[in-house]
Amino acid sequence: YSTLASAIVVGIATYGTHIYFEEGEYLSSTIQTRAYGESVRVNNLAAVMVAYQMWNTLCCLYLPQHRTIANMVHHLITVGLGLCLFNPTYIPWYQVFYLGVAELSGIPLSVVDIQRTWPSVVPSKTFQNLANISFALAFFWFRIVMWTYTSFFFWKDSLDMLSLNISHNPFMTKCFLAGSFPMTFLQYMWGYKILKFLLKSKKKKK
Repeated sequence: YSTLASAIVVGIATYGTHIYFEEGEYLSSTIQTRAYGESVRVNNLAAVMVAYQMWNTLCCLYLPQHRTIANMVHHLITVGLGLCLFNPTYIPWYQVFYLGVAELSGIPLSVVDIQRTWPSVVPSKTFQNLANISFALAFFWFRIVMWTYTSFFFWKDSLDMLSLNISHNPFMTKCFLAGSFPMTFLQYMWGYKILKFLLKSKKKKK
């Protein structure tokens, strides 16, 4: 599970980052393009993420160690909202970050997961510590700092769309606004757990 999930995350993160550099200037240019700009690549990104989270949900039901309330809430919200992201394309600019760029934090996590699955492949304790620290730094940058920054503008654009009456589907806009709160809370909760783990590890070394 960890190996396959890691490979998918690396692919999604790479593809999403590629879209950011290739189409970011266009998609971020106006509130209309941020909300409804057309992009085949973004639609492909959303389709892959929805399929991946569906598979993740089934795996969580089957694998006890992954069957947590936080994981299930995360996967189900992602699938539920993800199905509304295409036909027509919705919030493509924010999709690029939430579905793609934010997943860059999962690349060092993939290394950590592989180490847990196959401890024999870890070349040294130093390498393991480096992977853990890299994941923590990537998580705090992409999932706390950049997530909060991006969410501020997502909320602003969504509220502007509602107040200016330019949302194609006000109910869906409100659903995405509502869904962003538990998703953001989960990032902070996981960030807190990572920080707690790092502080605990530091005390053990002393």
